[in-house]
Amino acid sequence: MTKFVELIRIIFVSFEFLFLIIVFSAYQFYPDLLSEIGQKFHINQEFWKYIPTIPSGLLIASLSYSWKILTPLDNSSNRPLYEWPDYWKLKLRIIVSIIYCGLSAISAAIIWFFGENILKDKLGFIFIVSIGIPIIVLMHQILAAFMVREIIEPQE
Repeated sequence: MTKFVELIRIIFVSFEFLFLIIVFSAYQFYPDLLSEIGQKFHINQEFWKYIPTIPSGLLIASLSYSWKILTPLDNSSNRPLYEWPDYWKLKLRIIVSIIYCGLSAISAAIIWFFGENILKDKLGFIFIVSIGIPIIVLMHQILAAFMVREIIEPQE
């Protein structure tokens, strides 16, 4: 039960969820703004080719930083981190972060394959979310990697 409560907290008390609420609000109240973004996909074929690949690159970067967070020391033991009582919370956050980035990459693939058939405002919504959430995840992972390394690295 504790892990389930922590999972719910990770999902709903996060900057990623706040970003999703903000973009969804923009979709509800200012759909023309997202339609303009979606229109760029319908007009510019070069934009269409390369921009949707950004979430896949962010997923790869997220996987790299996830590894740096969970195994911060290359040439020394990470045992103090693994024996930390709240290590499971850190690992759960990493798993959720990877899932967020994976879903964003899938969303970008949907844009890539089916973008011509998606309405412009929905296309803009999917694009903004599939770029914004992995950027937020990656910023948190970079900060976490620095902090974990700083805490776990032996002081000389």
